[in-house]
Amino acid sequence: MSAKLFPQVRSWVYLLAGAAWIASAQPPNDAPTTIAALQAEVRRLAVELLQQRAEFIQWKIDSIQVQLHQTQTERQRLAIEREETERELGELNQASTQNPAAEDEERKQELTTLKLPALLAREHAIAAHETALAAALTAETKRLAQTSLELQARTAEPHSPK
Repeated sequence: MSAKLFPQVRSWVYLLAGAAWIASAQPPNDAPTTIAALQAEVRRLAVELLQQRAEFIQWKIDSIQVQLHQTQTERQRLAIEREETERELGELNQASTQNPAAEDEERKQELTTLKLPALLAREHAIAAHETALAAALTAETKRLAQTSLELQARTAEPHSPK
């Protein structure tokens, strides 16, 4: 019997619930300030991200520079060792023309077939590694410059809503 007395109550309840839901979904009156605050936070986070990217790239550059220095030092050490080996080989050649000895011939053979080729191969490998490190250093330096420009552009942007 109550269903007959209040047939429209259920419709009104649904209508009021829907209106309340719609009202809650509408932005509050301070929506422009909330949006501006969110935009400012996004700008701040973008700048922070660019700063962290620049710091990471700088860390990579520093690491590559250390590796490059170590590689150059090793290349110089190998060049000195090769020069000493070549000098020893020259001295053995000169000594063998004046006074040939079997042990001198064995040492010459060892230097020409084993030591010198191994040194040259290591020098070649270290030079290739040095070239790769120099290329990586150049690439990372360019990335840092681009990131710095982006960062400057971000920090120079006006802080008004877009």
